[in-house]
Amino acid sequence: MGTDFIFTDRADYVGEDRVLYLSDNESLLRAQTLPDCREGRVLDVGTGSGVQTVAAFRRGATSVVSVDINPRATDMARFNLALNGLPTDGVVLTDFAELESDAPFDLMVSNPPFVPVPPDTQFMRSGASGQDGLDFIRLLLERRTALLAKGGTFCLVSISVGPFAFSELERLLVADYHQESVRIDVQTIFPAPAPIEDFIDVFGDLSTANDWRKSLRAAGFTHLHNLLVTVSKAPLSEFRRTALARTLPPVGENKGSVDWPDYLDEVRLARASAQQTCSLSPGLDRASNTGNCPQP
Repeated sequence: MGTDFIFTDRADYVGEDRVLYLSDNESLLRAQTLPDCREGRVLDVGTGSGVQTVAAFRRGATSVVSVDINPRATDMARFNLALNGLPTDGVVLTDFAELESDAPFDLMVSNPPFVPVPPDTQFMRSGASGQDGLDFIRLLLERRTALLAKGGTFCLVSISVGPFAFSELERLLVADYHQESVRIDVQTIFPAPAPIEDFIDVFGDLSTANDWRKSLRAAGFTHLHNLLVTVSKAPLSEFRRTALARTLPPVGENKGSVDWPDYLDEVRLARASAQQTCSLSPGLDRASNTGNCPQP
């Protein structure tokens, strides 16, 4: 990543403690487009291997607090920071819902879990985020007023359900920031949204898939959007949605989504890995497992 080196898991790593691999048009794209952090205090939520933390320091951040619930992820983030000559003391092993801070942050960045999954689905915890894929996004928005300084910058990269023209993530952002003067800058990473039926088919063998499909349709969710989002202070409220001029070329052997078929392949791989993890460790419960293994 530029002159820095990042060590992380391969996409086909099988284990309950999998750290999210580097995806060219998600984690690396967000890192390469992170705003100026000069003299700022940054919070990296769900740091994984520390990609956004490294990027924030390179953008001039004074300090970065890097949060993850996975012990292997925080170990890997510390390793990558040390590998690149950066401070390691800001890496924190904790549940983000319980994070406390003495002072607000100037910038909060996250490549959060965002995959919609049917109820009781075996899936990697680093990816799954409820039936509409937005549970963790809601938690970020709920906590940002307590953790992010007034006028602070909020950065995301995410997949979101929604109708064809407008994602549910965008609607949530507009509703959450409606009393603040901000610029909401949304870039679509892929040229067009994908029909949600193609995504649902990945889970079509599950007994819960049909009811899940009906609930998504009832909510008006017909498509998936791949989005890069930056919310920043502005003199007047503004919402801008543009298409990304170009996607990033694949880097080395990274498994990345350069189009929707690639993304669906990633989801299939994550589901297969979770199923294999569950079969290897059938006694794991949901509190300790990064997948959603059934209770023994």
